[in-house]
Amino acid sequence: MFLVFSALIVTAIVAAAASLSAMLVQASFRVDEMEAAVAELSDHGEVLVTDIAELSSPSRIAKWAEGQGMVMPDGVVALRVPTGDQA
Repeated sequence: MFLVFSALIVTAIVAAAASLSAMLVQASFRVDEMEAAVAELSDHGEVLVTDIAELSSPSRIAKWAEGQGMVMPDGVVALRVPTGDQA
C-alpha cells in the first residue's frame, strides 16, 4: 500500500512539475511576442513622428498654399478689440 501511495505522490509531483514547466514556456513565448509587438509599435511611432515633422514644416505648407493660389499678404495689421473693462 505504501508503494502505491508513494507512486501516486511521485506521479502527481512529476505531473505538476511538467505542467508548471509548460506554463512557464508558454509565458515566455507570450513575453517574446509582446516584446516584438512593442518594438514594432515603437518603430511605427518613430515613422509617424517623422511624418508629422515633414508634413508640418513651414516650407512644405508654403509650397502647398502657393499651389492652392494663396499669396502672402503685403502688410499685416493687428487689430485690438477693446474689452468692456476699459473706460
